Amino acid sequence: KLTNINLDLNINKINPKTKILIDQTIDNIQAIYSHNCRIYIRPSGTEPLIRVLVEAKNHNKVNSLSKEITNKLSLEIKKVVN
Repeated sequence: KLTNINLDLNINKINPKTKILIDQTIDNIQAIYSHNCRIYIRPSGTEPLIRVLVEAKNHNKVNSLSKEITNKLSLEIKKVVN
């Protein structure tokens, strides 16, 4: 399942310290949630979005993880950007 997180900014134009915090948050989320599934999070190259891809054998797990990760990452990004 691919989910997009809309950003109010271009992630490539934010200051380097904020970018590092966002990257650390993404790394932490991938480490926490990557048991028995595949999590791939990356900024879009063409739009102000972060793309969250979740793959697993269990469809319910995919949906719940996708929602949980997207919500958590959105909150963390808002904390470091504002």
